[in-house]
Amino acid sequence: APVEQVYDFWQNFENFPRFMENIESIQKTGPDTTHWKTRGPMGMAVEWDAKTISLQENQKIACQSVDGTIETHGAVTFA
Repeated sequence: APVEQVYDFWQNFENFPRFMENIESIQKTGPDTTHWKTRGPMGMAVEWDAKTISLQENQKIACQSVDGTIETHGAVTFA
């Protein structure tokens, strides 16, 4: 698919449950914040809040958990 189309799909985190089986939901809570719900080991519910730290159009998306929740971060690049 064209990089623009893939980037647009990925920048809407609410799409993640469509292709990531352990993600139950991701809800936008602010302009650059989201609330994540996943299934962890043995089906246990795991939730955290995250902040988008990089949105480079058609190049990169990165986010990390906020203080007071579990520690996680991730990034994806597009070429």
